Amino acid sequence: MENIIQAEQLSRKFGRNLAVDNITLTLARGEVLALLGTNGAGKTTTLRLITGELVPTAGSVLINNVDLNLQPCKAKHYLGYLPDTPPLYGDFTVDEFLRYCASLRRIKKSSLSSRIKQVKDFCELQAVSRRLIHKLSKGYQQRVGIAQAILHQPAAIILDEPTTGLDPGQILEMRDLIRSLKSDAGVLLSTHQLNEVEQVCDRVQLLKEGTTIFSKNIDELKRSNKIRMRFAGAIPLNELNKIQQIVETVKVTENIIDINATGDLDMLKNKLLAQSQSENWGLLEIYDMRETLEDIFVTQILHTKH
Repeated sequence: MENIIQAEQLSRKFGRNLAVDNITLTLARGEVLALLGTNGAGKTTTLRLITGELVPTAGSVLINNVDLNLQPCKAKHYLGYLPDTPPLYGDFTVDEFLRYCASLRRIKKSSLSSRIKQVKDFCELQAVSRRLIHKLSKGYQQRVGIAQAILHQPAAIILDEPTTGLDPGQILEMRDLIRSLKSDAGVLLSTHQLNEVEQVCDRVQLLKEGTTIFSKNIDELKRSNKIRMRFAGAIPLNELNKIQQIVETVKVTENIIDINATGDLDMLKNKLLAQSQSENWGLLEIYDMRETLEDIFVTQILHTKH
């Protein structure tokens, strides 16, 4: 896929504090990438470096193949940005604010009205067009923030903690909105909410102390390579270790074993079931063991050392 953002070996110091340490990140059109981590992990600082709000101590950022350092105005034209605190003017109506943002983005007057209508329809803001922004709910304010970010049809949309402060219903609506955004752009979002990542993202990059410690596709996480088996009696270890597809066996208890395997797990489970019946292994239970994002988060955050 076409990379909209290419950030290479980004670092940023604040005095002696290294807030971002050699982070490399790519974002392709049509995908949602999550920067996941606890508070203070470097998520927001990384986004501020990618948007040009901060200058990196080291490293480079290309936006749609334009160097952010050499051509900042041109590069930022391809970006839409919703910071953790939406950049809203509370005494403006929604329409007034969007027209103001359109003038900043130099959207042609001939297409101004139609474009504003498009983003209001997309973000479901038509009902509040003439209301003052400070009188809107948090959910609607977030929608206005997204509307200003996509007004100029950017190639990359960056969202910093877009569901913070929303109620459960608003969170569900925001998830649908984020999924819709990737139809025409790449979406990069910062979050510490595991549910958000699993529900809306295609890839996850886990940060700790300003460093990437884990990066993987969500689909890969959903594909298990481990099977758990429970037996009525002794575990037939010798027979299991003869099966070529099995890479490793780990004894959990006297009658439970975990198997790390390669290839098609369904085929292997069928084979194990058939062999258990023919050789009377006393197999009581067999199922996939999928490592969840929560498992990875807890393991990496609590046990990774630098």
